[in-house]
Amino acid sequence: MILIKELLPNPTGSDEKGEWIRLINDGDESASSKGLSLADESGKTFSLSAVEPIAPGETVELGRPLTKITLNNDGDTVFLRASNGEVIDELTYARNISEGEIVTADKFIPQAPAAANSLPSRQAGFGATDYSPGLAPVAVGLMLALVAGALAWYVVGKIYQEENEKIYD
Repeated sequence: MILIKELLPNPTGSDEKGEWIRLINDGDESASSKGLSLADESGKTFSLSAVEPIAPGETVELGRPLTKITLNNDGDTVFLRASNGEVIDELTYARNISEGEIVTADKFIPQAPAAANSLPSRQAGFGATDYSPGLAPVAVGLMLALVAGALAWYVVGKIYQEENEKIYD
């Protein structure tokens, strides 16, 4: 069965040349797109009849220059319709999309392991986070520590020097 997998509504660079819609055949057999069409909320429609049959597991990317469908950066819905107009699948996004952000249908987002989803009763979570800060924060922290240490050494040295001058005067 052919489904909408992903959208790129706000590509890096030109929206006219970079936007795309990806379809996938999630079935076990080759699927024909004859009679199918894509449409957005404004009613702009693209017939998929010219698209070759899609092999099982294959993903097909259809760019905006081909479909002429404009994906709005502030939210839109893309529909996959049968020849009778029946909606087979749809993918909606209802927020401002960051440049280069790919909108993926929920059914194609890998689910986190059950243990990663379990939180103590008083905590709220928004999914698993993979935070790998790299070396930059460590280097900045080390530089700040060195500067603070040097400044403290200078101030203490000045105070000690002034105290010694008072004693010997």
